[in-house]
Amino acid sequence: MEEYDYCIVGMGAIGGLLAYFLSHRRVLGITRRSEHAEALRDAGLVVEAPQGEQVVRLPVYWWGEGFEARCRTAIIAVRSYDAEDAVAQARSLQPQLIVVAQNGFGGLEAAERFLGRGRAAAAVITYGVTRISDSRVRIAGVGEIILGHRGPPHSLTKLLVEDLGRSGCNAKLVEDIEPYRWLKAAANAAINPLTAVLGVPNGFLLESPETRMLLERIVEEVARVAEAAGVALPANPLSYTLDVVRKTYSNYSSMLQDLDRRGRTEVGEITGYIVETGRRLGIPTPINEALLLLVRGAERWRRSRHGSS
Repeated sequence: MEEYDYCIVGMGAIGGLLAYFLSHRRVLGITRRSEHAEALRDAGLVVEAPQGEQVVRLPVYWWGEGFEARCRTAIIAVRSYDAEDAVAQARSLQPQLIVVAQNGFGGLEAAERFLGRGRAAAAVITYGVTRISDSRVRIAGVGEIILGHRGPPHSLTKLLVEDLGRSGCNAKLVEDIEPYRWLKAAANAAINPLTAVLGVPNGFLLESPETRMLLERIVEEVARVAEAAGVALPANPLSYTLDVVRKTYSNYSSMLQDLDRRGRTEVGEITGYIVETGRRLGIPTPINEALLLLVRGAERWRRSRHGSS
């Protein structure tokens, strides 16, 4: 049985970014589709980075192959709504640690249910990265990767931060990841649904006074929900969100990319979670709720068009 330092479950934009930064270690890529695995085997992972284009070669399997492998750390880089299934599948790799790297909520909670808090970590990622094809990703904006647990850090989480840093990644370990998940949620809730509904790159949100006003109101709502939930945000959420927009100015959000592919979005795991938490705590979130309905309507429209074509 082959043994790896890292197994990355999900080789899309975020999975490709992590494979790029961890390519100096023994890394296995795992995909859901056989054609995705074949594309990566044939062409390698082509990364368009600020330093220039690089091809990363790594072994890749897809779940249906029935392969046998074991890894020290499993990184879950699928969409939030697929996280629980991916975590369940990753258990067959016998990992000592599972790291969930995705937008929204739900993935870390699933990993904690399977392995316990001490062996489940989350990664909050603000790099702007776009999946161009099954074998090509583009790093469109330099950000950072923040890792941590909802409890004391695992030694392998510390090692992951070190391994990412060796490749020039801006990575850091924090004592409690929850405030950073909520801070990123504020940015995600403001950027992703707005850009998805409008069909614009992230930077447009700063060019229009109307979208800038909406962005500010969305962030205010998320901040109120987080405060009611007892979460002390580690930075000013509006300043943080504006900084993310500037760093990913030309990037198209993952939610917009999902809509363009007529696929399901993560709006339920991002905006939906914020709306539901607000209702439970008595905090109104009318702008977030309106965007939740708009994105779900857009999803339905694209599915109906796809089905009729």
